Amino acid sequence: MSVHFFHGDKGGVGKSFVAQSFVDWLVTRDIAPLVIDSDMRNPDVARMFPDVAVTVDLRKHEGWLELLSLLHESDREQVVVSLPAGIGAEMTAELPAFFDGLRELGRDATLLWVLARTADSINLLRSATAAFDGQARAMIALKNLFFGDPAKFGRWNESRTRTAFEDAGGVVVDSPSCSIGSSIRPRRPTRRWRSRRSSTVCVSATAPSCDAGSRKSTRSGTASPRSSASP
Repeated sequence: MSVHFFHGDKGGVGKSFVAQSFVDWLVTRDIAPLVIDSDMRNPDVARMFPDVAVTVDLRKHEGWLELLSLLHESDREQVVVSLPAGIGAEMTAELPAFFDGLRELGRDATLLWVLARTADSINLLRSATAAFDGQARAMIALKNLFFGDPAKFGRWNESRTRTAFEDAGGVVVDSPSCSIGSSIRPRRPTRRWRSRRSSTVCVSATAPSCDAGSRKSTRSGTASPRSSASP
């Protein structure tokens, strides 16, 4: 019973698209997730999956209490949380109490950090690593190859942030080109679920151009969502 945080703390790195791809990977395998979109300005993940998604403002303390309440009420084993840019400081302050509540609910957490080649994208991972280290079941850094092939991530490859991340048990994964401008076209519904909370039929199906199943790990060969952040 996992809560997957899609993070990056930078706008434009592709974290929403990667989150959408992971949700699609779940629903096409008949796994009904609960999707939490905390980007209140542009909740694009919630727009793509309106029948399984809710918006929660995690920039506010009350939003974290609401998230714990949703997790308590939900019977969904897989929960996807799409985070907005610039939430790092607020999130770091809220995580200790949140992790305590998560353990009481019998759930664990994973961090999926989407990387660009910029210094900010790399440096912001430092505080996230410190916040999730020892608390998360897994920490995964996804290099978004939209910004160039793996060899062009020299700043990341040679950084102390990467060393600290891997020393903390983090795994680095090469992700296919995941651009905000990439095409995700909804198609006819193919998956239906009954929601325990609302007693309504939930329908969601998309066709992402970035398949989460094609990721490759730079540490341990091929990594699929099942070996990294899968159920």
